[in-house]
Amino acid sequence: MKLFLISIFTLLFISGCTSDKDVVYSKPINHWVSKINNNIDESNLDLAYDNFLSLSAEHREYKKNSNLLLKIILSYIEDNNVEKSNKLLDVYLSRYGNDSNVDYIHFIKIKANHNSIDLTYRNQVKIIRTIDMCDSFLNTFKDSKYTKDVIDLKNSLTIKKNQINCHILEYYEKKDQDIGCSLYKKKIDPNFLDNQPKNFFRNLFE
Repeated sequence: MKLFLISIFTLLFISGCTSDKDVVYSKPINHWVSKINNNIDESNLDLAYDNFLSLSAEHREYKKNSNLLLKIILSYIEDNNVEKSNKLLDVYLSRYGNDSNVDYIHFIKIKANHNSIDLTYRNQVKIIRTIDMCDSFLNTFKDSKYTKDVIDLKNSLTIKKNQINCHILEYYEKKDQDIGCSLYKKKIDPNFLDNQPKNFFRNLFE
């Protein structure tokens, strides 16, 4: 009797595993697309990406895989999760990058980094790194239709960098450190420095 019960439970367990597997795998394209779109609507972006991985694994030749991945990436950017969006942009480039979209993907990465910078003095490294990304873009994609946008973003970032250097200059001036003052005066655009209001530093770092 015991052996019979054990056999029954074993069969039920195997049957249950098989049923679960059927739920997760071997689904048509519409199933995964619907789940991904629902996940995005519910702001469950990590699950949306997991479902995308299932879709792309089971239906590798589906022509809209790249569009779905980009939709997830743009949702991460809208959610201000730049770290995740940057990683997925690299994934996108490795899988779907080509001559017709590579400049756009790099532009998106620059714009996402730019838009994520709020308090400038806390984002010094990110500002400098993103300016370098702008320079790389302008040198690599000379005829891109996004060139003007990247120049605008670089100008905005340069202003932020000047703000940081002004703050550091003010610190050295308060400490009467001539070497530091001399160094940072050279880093700041003179026109930028001359055009700041007297309460500029206080307003910037309050």
